[in-house]
Amino acid sequence: MFPIILISYLAALSGLDTPERAAAIDSLATSKNVAGIVEAVYVANWRAREGLIEALSRIGAVPALAALARNHPKADVQRLSVRGLGRAGGTAARDSALSLTASPHRGTIGAITPTN
Repeated sequence: MFPIILISYLAALSGLDTPERAAAIDSLATSKNVAGIVEAVYVANWRAREGLIEALSRIGAVPALAALARNHPKADVQRLSVRGLGRAGGTAARDSALSLTASPHRGTIGAITPTN
């Protein structure tokens, strides 16, 4: 089970874009609790998953994002994780995203779109 502290964030992450939601994402990104955040992705609703993956992106948790893109059963998590790889940046993130093109999850790579 993921740390009890993450439970308190799920309500804020599940809601609208509020200062509380932004603060929860910031706090999670600062915590660098990658394992706990990944565990929470598997039990959270779609809106909370989006915030959790944003936190992983800010941490630069490339291996965790790549694993979610490959292994999570929900397509939204796969897409968000690919986008998170793009936001995390760097060679490792690029290589992880490109490796999806040769995997059975290559449809997930369609989540990558150019940004301005």
